Amino acid sequence: MNHSFFTAGFKQAAMSDFVRDEYAPAPNDWVLIKDGEHAYALRTQSIDDGEAQRLLDIPFTEVEPVGDGRFVCGFIPYQAAQEVADFNLKHALFWKAKDPLLLSELKPAKHAKFNCDIQFRGSKESYLAKILQIQEDIRKGRYYQLNLLRWADILYQAAEAKEESTEGFQQAMLSHWLNGKDGKGCVFYNQNATNKKNSSPMSFVVSFSPESFVRLDGRRIFSSPIKGTAASRQELAADLEKNSAELAMITDLMRNDLLSVCEPQSVNVLQKQEVLELDTLLHLQSTVAGTLQKGICLRQILAGILPVGSITGAPKKEVCKAISELEEQKRSVSMGIFFVWDLLEKGLSSRVLIRTLQLDWKTKKGLYGVGSGITIASNPGFEFLEVKLKSNILNMLQPSWP
Repeated sequence: MNHSFFTAGFKQAAMSDFVRDEYAPAPNDWVLIKDGEHAYALRTQSIDDGEAQRLLDIPFTEVEPVGDGRFVCGFIPYQAAQEVADFNLKHALFWKAKDPLLLSELKPAKHAKFNCDIQFRGSKESYLAKILQIQEDIRKGRYYQLNLLRWADILYQAAEAKEESTEGFQQAMLSHWLNGKDGKGCVFYNQNATNKKNSSPMSFVVSFSPESFVRLDGRRIFSSPIKGTAASRQELAADLEKNSAELAMITDLMRNDLLSVCEPQSVNVLQKQEVLELDTLLHLQSTVAGTLQKGICLRQILAGILPVGSITGAPKKEVCKAISELEEQKRSVSMGIFFVWDLLEKGLSSRVLIRTLQLDWKTKKGLYGVGSGITIASNPGFEFLEVKLKSNILNMLQPSWP
């Protein structure tokens, strides 16, 4: 999100006060946005398909605020990525909102620590077998890289014997989300998110995603895909050749995607490779930028570059087909995208919904999809450990606050 996106002067509130007074009574009225060191709460109002279609079809630099709503938030699930052009956005959600409320840090409340029980679906052996199958497909030339997900059922339990209230759990989870080092994230309500396995609603989405999808600033577009994962700088350096090759492949894919919506010869790689250091792991990240075609609208932009290459693979059409064959559960909220659009400043920030938890506040049950990029150079055992590493962000027993 560009720095002009949220200007100074907004009312501030402590997260604990906000949860008690505003969020807990009506959580589906709010969308929470985290950007860098700051987090914001936006009281939202749904936008129907007709109004959303009108906004998406106006040239991006010509859109004006919707009534008194300066901001538009949007969620597009993974399955809808190919339906943007026809506006058949099943389960997509759009909201409008006025000025954000700036949220301040929340120190953990008493009795506010929770164990996270993570139960992955399917055996380790079946997961490793899928990786070997992917590598065989690569040898045969079907594709070059595929991002494979494992799904896990999540249950939070209070670390102390005393049972926690729903509000106490909300405060604990939201403070964990707020105080982490991950640069981006969002919390929102999705009435369509359900877990059919246990028939329990998983309507609240808590994303710890560190990955930008695209950022729009007028006619300038930026994308910062991430690839390569390690627990430390030493581990990253030990396998740097493989991680760098993985990032280079996705960077080139993103560059090609941007070419479809940008002016000729305007797309460049601004940052070939940098280290992104988070709470529990490190990634490699690049930045690609370009100048949008004149008169292009947001629907054309999304239709041209979805689904996200970093969570599918290359080439996208074939790996998307393979993903539907390999994964035991359809992607929905996980691996979709979420955006915040400033209609006044003509800016938009979006994120890929990796590290994303679908959650039921009352039962403390959740669903989590986490994956890794499989290449011909992948070590199946290391990919197995990487998936576990990427799940550490869920554990609130050792939060990131002092």
